[in-house]
Amino acid sequence: MWRATWHPEEQKFYGTVYNTHPTTPGPKEEAEWSLKLYSSLDGKVWQLAAPWSIEGRPNEATVRLLPGGEMMALVRREAGDRKGWIGKAAAPFKEWTWQPLAVPLGGPNFLVLPDGRIIAGSRGFGATPGAHMVLFEIKDGQYVPLLELPSSGDCSYPGMVFHEDHLFVSYYSSHEENKSKIFFAKVKLK
Repeated sequence: MWRATWHPEEQKFYGTVYNTHPTTPGPKEEAEWSLKLYSSLDGKVWQLAAPWSIEGRPNEATVRLLPGGEMMALVRREAGDRKGWIGKAAAPFKEWTWQPLAVPLGGPNFLVLPDGRIIAGSRGFGATPGAHMVLFEIKDGQYVPLLELPSSGDCSYPGMVFHEDHLFVSYYSSHEENKSKIFFAKVKLK
């Protein structure tokens, strides 16, 4: 299980699971991986909600509910062009439509703000060379960079909370002394 999100109207969790050897017992990773959406009433017992047909070794994925009741997913891919994908589905979240982003993702996470804006965080490639922890807005399925947080190299996996007009972001990065450290940012969004 990568990450779970709560659906208050249905009183259940949704989360994604990826498998690096979906047709064999392993241990060697297969050429393609599987990514599936699961649901749970208690967070302990999970049932398949929808298999996803995504090529390019899909793996880390975050799902969230949008204000109109749709579900949205942001997916990392490890093969092919490696660019992230965005998907949307109406309840009961069985039929998904997918579109590629213009950039690769790493450890993607996102929030839907009270005003409806979608703010995401991921390892990305912004204004400066190399990988960085990047915050971006998703508008009409497009990636719009907002801010590069202090970071480089092995970095990302943001935890995000929006409170009192500020986005609080925890993430890790190896930009100081080539050692992985956890960082915390408080960002005022306009």
